[in-house]
Amino acid sequence: MTGHETSHGTLKISHVNPGPNPASDANALSIDLRAGKAGGTAAQGIFVKSTTGGTSGVIMHYVDPTGTDDLRLVTGRVDTASSA
Repeated sequence: MTGHETSHGTLKISHVNPGPNPASDANALSIDLRAGKAGGTAAQGIFVKSTTGGTSGVIMHYVDPTGTDDLRLVTGRVDTASSA
């Protein structure tokens, strides 16, 4: 998958709560690292790599509906709202 978007991602996954209760046990993205015939796996859950020079932006950025920046993964460290 390749895209050229400037303000949103090429791939967008949305979870919409199907009922009146919070969907606290639901996930927009679920990754299942399965052992198969082996006794386990050493696979990485999420792997991000730039093949053409990297990025000056943060690797992962979560902002809640109020605009609070709750979690940012930055090269070499994890910043949370209380540590940023």
